Amino acid sequence: MRSPTGYIYPFSFDFKQQPAISECAGVSFSLQQCYAYHEPFKIKLVAVRRASCLSIEMHHDANLFDSRDIQRVAQQFTTLVEHAVKHPEARIGELNMLSLVERKQLLVNLNQTQADRTGTSSIRPHDLCLHQWFERQVASTPDAVAIYHGEKQLTYRGIDCWANRLARHLQARGVQAETLVGLCMEHSVELLVGILGVLKAGGAYMPLDPASPKKRLASLAADGHLTVLLTTQALLEDMPEIEHLVCLDTYLETWETLARYDGETPPACSVLPLNLAYVIYTSGSTGQPKGVMISHKGLVHYVNWAIQRYEVAAGAGTPLHSSLAFDLTVTSLFPSLVVGRAVWIMADDSNCVSCAPQEALASALRTGPDFSLVKLTPALLDLLNQWLTPADLASTSNFQPAGATRMLVIGGEALRAESLTMWRLHASETRLINEYGPTETVVGCCVYEVPPVNSPQCTLRSNVPIGRPIANTQIYLLDSHMQPVPLGVVGEIYIGGLGLGRGYLHRADLTAERFVPHPFVEIDSPLPRRDSALCLSGTRL
Repeated sequence: MRSPTGYIYPFSFDFKQQPAISECAGVSFSLQQCYAYHEPFKIKLVAVRRASCLSIEMHHDANLFDSRDIQRVAQQFTTLVEHAVKHPEARIGELNMLSLVERKQLLVNLNQTQADRTGTSSIRPHDLCLHQWFERQVASTPDAVAIYHGEKQLTYRGIDCWANRLARHLQARGVQAETLVGLCMEHSVELLVGILGVLKAGGAYMPLDPASPKKRLASLAADGHLTVLLTTQALLEDMPEIEHLVCLDTYLETWETLARYDGETPPACSVLPLNLAYVIYTSGSTGQPKGVMISHKGLVHYVNWAIQRYEVAAGAGTPLHSSLAFDLTVTSLFPSLVVGRAVWIMADDSNCVSCAPQEALASALRTGPDFSLVKLTPALLDLLNQWLTPADLASTSNFQPAGATRMLVIGGEALRAESLTMWRLHASETRLINEYGPTETVVGCCVYEVPPVNSPQCTLRSNVPIGRPIANTQIYLLDSHMQPVPLGVVGEIYIGGLGLGRGYLHRADLTAERFVPHPFVEIDSPLPRRDSALCLSGTRL
């Protein structure tokens, strides 16, 4: 059983049989209570049989569990016994421990996440594909700067114009709805033009990390059945053999090819919200890499939630510093571009020779604007903490204090509380968010905002909690029989809702194994039938 402090303690069981009356030296007596002064177990169930009576006692360490914890466990035990008596043929693993009230609490009440998907304006983004939402922002703020990259900058109108031209060029090479287009480029203006151009053509982008070995690039390109790949001249010799290799930096420098296409209006395409927006491959650390298929519907749902929860429009925009091959980069890219804010392109890890990536990010935080948010992994945060000092976070000099950054959104792996200590103490205005979610659920599906140090809930355990599900998302902790586990019991995380991916590219068997029918859709569930599936996360909690 898990204690309120997060530690897991095993149960102990003891059975005692006491005679109703004992005799000794002519004296008759009965034993009413028996206590052990030293008990290695922290929680123990004791069954005592006296004549025809069987009594149950729960012994526990009061320093770890309070009376409410024990009352809950006692109720679960009672439910278990009642179910066993009513269903003697049932296997042990099939016995129910949850009352109807507790079951509804776990399945329904904790998943009441329905939210309006119309956004904060008259635009209804859930009816749009991502690039169509971007086009509406172009019409609203055409002359605002959308991208900064060193000395270069490009307005919303400018990037939209080049993306329209590239989209027509790609359509001439057969790109349409559900066509995968590879993207293997270092961080640049051309990279963002490439993403938007692919989407506008109706296709879906498949990022390939230029830092990956040549063999992995070829393997992923073959697995994705790529016929079109966007890259640059510097990377051309490392690219796999593809029917159509397009070097974007050459086209944008010379204007010889794309300039002949119409850039003022978006090309016609038949893509719908249920069509693919991107495919990102997992690392393959636990086996063969898997291409996770994400639709425009799922992507737009996450972006719409993020711009509201993270208040992206209140800041200047976001720095883009992580590889496009990791889905956490979605948070750094799209939310800013649909609310009229800018993306600051930084050198990615593979391109940073003169300085470490954490040093470049630290410099950007000191000298940049008031970023709406910075998305990063716990590992990068730990490195960043070595480059920033408390004085940097609270600086009142001519430099921008790093603590002026409105928010750090941290995800990708378990977040330790100690990694946040300096920020909580010296950058109290910076919101700290732990965002959890596998690639299969569009970046994030759970979020926890770390409380300020002066709040009553300021105490954190060694690992920061993953929090509660985001809007229109359901989270379940289930056992091996797909049944909810009681509070305090370890279970497997299953995820449902609007952000669920379409499965794995060309892996129907694995998709059927990991994306399973929703077993609770009929139980007064807020989940609509069209999303009646759950994804097995692979995470135990």
